[in-house]
Amino acid sequence: MAKPEFNSKISERIDYGPEVSIFRVVPMGWEFPTFKPGQFAILGLPGSTTRHALGLPDKKTVDPDKFIQRAYSIASSPKNRDTIEFYITMVKDGVLTPRLWNLKVGSEIYMSPKISGHFYMDDIPADKNIVLVATGTGIAPFNSMLQTFLYQNNQRRFALFHGVRISQDLGYRSECVLMERSCSRFNYFPMISRPHEDPIPWKGPVGHVQRLWSDRVLEKAWGFKPTPENTHVFLCGSPGMIDSIIPLMGQDGFKEHKNTEPGTVHVERYW
Repeated sequence: MAKPEFNSKISERIDYGPEVSIFRVVPMGWEFPTFKPGQFAILGLPGSTTRHALGLPDKKTVDPDKFIQRAYSIASSPKNRDTIEFYITMVKDGVLTPRLWNLKVGSEIYMSPKISGHFYMDDIPADKNIVLVATGTGIAPFNSMLQTFLYQNNQRRFALFHGVRISQDLGYRSECVLMERSCSRFNYFPMISRPHEDPIPWKGPVGHVQRLWSDRVLEKAWGFKPTPENTHVFLCGSPGMIDSIIPLMGQDGFKEHKNTEPGTVHVERYW
């Protein structure tokens, strides 16, 4: 395996807040490979990269010459061949993200030439509806899917449940609102869990995102009940959300998809 080295650079950075950002990456002297919406790439920086002031000190000694590498879902559509986009939250006691937070436009970074993962829609029949459920930056692969497929299929409906702590963390909110206004087959359901910490008064639903399923919001929006016969579900984000919502969906006949036992709930756990 080739030793990692700087092969890309940051072309744009958008900060939603002090701890959540979009990083757009461009290659230096090579072409990004094709990929499927929902897949991930590896980003890396050498241990010598300075940690951001918001980050906590490294728990263990880090080799300054060794590249620290982590996997991140791609948030952009493969239709965009100019840049690859990542939506990332800082883990203050993490090894890589406090270093990422010191990068500016023009900073160099390593991105794996190979893009991987099996969290994609290729095998879903075109007449099946899609429900996307995310917490935090788990919306990243869903943004890639929606930007790619929403306007391609006139049959299926899409719905996005996005749960975060405060409204500032609702990444891609403006894009989702625009998609909902421009496409009658798409419904967007943002939800926050800590309205008391939100600097902006929140008028939307409050609680954990899995409650949206219990509240039957899709039956009201679609006019019919999502079932395993007409709908596939994608879950991405915290294990707590995933472990809570799968039993709720199980009450409606949904089961997790596994290689040995096909199902209609597809899962990507973020840690």
